[in-house]
Amino acid sequence: MGKTHLRFLALRRIFIRPLQITVDSMALNVICLATYAVEFVRVGGTLMKHKKAGGWAGATVAVEYDEEQKDQIREAADILGIDVHFLDLPRGNVWPTVEAKKKVVRVLRENRPDIVIMEDPESVWLPGDPDRVACYEIYRDSISHAARPSFAPEQIDEGLKTHTVKAIYYPSFNNPDCVVDITGFYAKKRKAEDALRFQIVYGLESWREQVPETVFRSLVPDYERVKKDPYELGRSVREIMQNARTILQGTRGRTALGETFRRELKMSVYTFDQLPI
Repeated sequence: MGKTHLRFLALRRIFIRPLQITVDSMALNVICLATYAVEFVRVGGTLMKHKKAGGWAGATVAVEYDEEQKDQIREAADILGIDVHFLDLPRGNVWPTVEAKKKVVRVLRENRPDIVIMEDPESVWLPGDPDRVACYEIYRDSISHAARPSFAPEQIDEGLKTHTVKAIYYPSFNNPDCVVDITGFYAKKRKAEDALRFQIVYGLESWREQVPETVFRSLVPDYERVKKDPYELGRSVREIMQNARTILQGTRGRTALGETFRRELKMSVYTFDQLPI
């Protein structure tokens, strides 16, 4: 039995089922380090569960948004009951500078998360979005820098303390090794998704470049009513897609609705009530 398994047994009472382990809830602080706002909503069920268990939950959004978009992002965060921080890095021109890393280190030192959720390096290198690559590098280095007093010593002089993140999880649809059961939190997560109106309209525009309109007609029962409203049509399509995705993710861990992750340190396949350290 590896050290990680022993740690679980020492920390929490564990109930074992075939191919499935459920870990008791515990108060852990968790933050989602996101390039784009939609990323923290995608793990909104997990964030809500940690908050309900008595921990702190929040998100950091890297790229810049206009004020109207920020209002929608704050609305989504409020629905989830989490804090949100904006880095306002220039969209399309993000670089892993020391100043950008200092912003993230400050967030980590101020909020002291036990767990970080961030973009999966297996997907971040896919072509087409250099901002994701730069943000991944910023976040990855900042997690290390937050534990070192030699980085941003002015923050230490202000009274902040160094902080060590205990675990990193990557949202992973194709290669997960754990599932969080979000069955009781999915309805609120969907409301948060609907609050990102600019994202829904953008998503519809992107889909229309890839598939014929007959696909939407087949997917959406009330297509004729909503076809001229980009938000309502986009919301309807997204709801159908997210329902299917969340059910499929749940079945990975023999639960109804789930969010799947890959832990940086492999642990085999587990189903958790929350993400453990």
